[in-house]
Amino acid sequence: MNCNETQFVMPLYLSSELDAMRMADFELHVQQCGPCARELEYARHCDEL
Repeated sequence: MNCNETQFVMPLYLSSELDAMRMADFELHVQQCGPCARELEYARHCDEL
């Protein structure tokens, strides 16, 4: 998964709508990519508001 795909599927990840394979790909990318990890944390924060 790349950064563009991560941005596209992030809402699905946050709402637990990804299948196991895509979820694993997403999580692996976020673990290895600082900008995407920060985007995920920001999205989680906004989701809590």
